Formats: sequence, C-alpha cells, structure tokens
Amino acid sequence: MTNLNHHNRLDDVFGRQADFQRHINAHPEDIVEPQELIDYIVYMKTALEHELSEMLQEIGWKPWATSRHINVEGVKSELVDTFQFFMNLCFSVGLSATELIDRHQNKLKINYQRADAGYDGKSTKCGWCGRALDDEYVSCEAQVEGTEFSYCSEKRSQTDGDGLFTASEVEQRRERQA
Repeated sequence: MTNLNHHNRLDDVFGRQADFQRHINAHPEDIVEPQELIDYIVYMKTALEHELSEMLQEIGWKPWATSRHINVEGVKSELVDTFQFFMNLCFSVGLSATELIDRHQNKLKINYQRADAGYDGKSTKCGWCGRALDDEYVSCEAQVEGTEFSYCSEKRSQTDGDGLFTASEVEQRRERQA
C-alpha cells in the first residue's frame, strides 16, 4: 500500500468516527463556548485513559501477581476503543487525519535527531512546565524584566496574572527538577 492509500484509509476511519459522533449528537464541531469545549476534551481524555486501564485488565502486569497472561484479542479491543476517543480528541481541536500524519512524520524526524544527538530528556526542557523547547509548537521562552523572569505560557496562566517570577523562584524550580 502506498502512503496515499494510508492517508485515504485513515481519512476514511476519521470520517466514519465523525459520522458516528454526529449520529449521537456528540461531535465537538458545533461547540462554541470555550468551557463546553474544555469539558468535552476533559471527558474524552478521561474516557481514553479509562480504556487504557481496561486494556491493563487484559494482561498480567502486576509484579506481585503470579499470572503473566496476555489476552491479545482483549488488548486489541481496548486499543480500538482508545483510538475512538483519541479521534474524538483530534476532532476537538480540528486535527484531521492528514495533519496528524504530517505532524507525526515531523515529530519522528525530531525524535531521530534527538536519539542521534544523545538526547537526555531534561536539558532542553522548559524550567517551569517541563515541555521540550525544541518542539515547534511549544511557546516556552525565558524573558527577563528587571529582576523577574517570565517563563512559558502554561505557567503564566497559573499565576496571579502577570506571569512574573523572581530569580530565586526560577532557581528553586530548577533545583527541584535537578
């Protein structure tokens, strides 16, 4: 099968899932209120995590248990359920199958570069949120304003409004992560 056929098949799968979501009046395309969309995303993420937990019930993973079973068909079934909720999450942010594949290919290139460069998983991360600074979609940048530092947008949203942290707060955070 060519890459084009893979794109077409995934587009088809996304389309059928979107049709089902519309059938049950649960597609996020009509959500206009930010809080409703946030609630939808949280619900889909929770459902996805639940399906992953159900998948663990199909294997003997507990180190203190004697069973080392793997119900492969059960695992596959739960992964399909997980994939359905994953697609719903993609719908919630307008991520098409084609864009997903393109972004995956770009991320895979970065992962190869990281692997070849001896990536340590830590030194290139934001000092506040821990996200990878070499990810093109991460907007974490240190900015100095006098004696205060402003870090990533995720941390700014968790502050009292101005997103500014003292130099000692930045250093304390770095020490905790070391």
